[in-house]
Amino acid sequence: SSDAIQFIRLHLNQETIVITAARSVGEKSPVLIDEISLEKLPFDSVIIDLATGEGGNVVGSQSDAIVKAKNGISIMNISGYPKTVPYEASQAYGKCLFNLLEEILSSCGEILLEHE
Repeated sequence: SSDAIQFIRLHLNQETIVITAARSVGEKSPVLIDEISLEKLPFDSVIIDLATGEGGNVVGSQSDAIVKAKNGISIMNISGYPKTVPYEASQAYGKCLFNLLEEILSSCGEILLEHE
């Protein structure tokens, strides 16, 4: 959604490494980082797009390739990567990301996360 893209744009200028993995089963992956968003990233940033098998979350993504974008940004595309990770590792990684996001986002008071 455009709200998600706007939120991402607000924070990209502070990041040098970005990992995207937004996917929808049976549908094309949403573009989360467009041309305008790429311009927000610092020089020589790296984006790892884990959703390239379904079109990618980053404009200009190409499956199994490293694409150089403007401002020296590297977009790394790894198709099929989630299928190579064992279930338990995926669950542990997801829990770590959840805890990190909960810590970061709940302190700003704008986003509330619910525990399941």
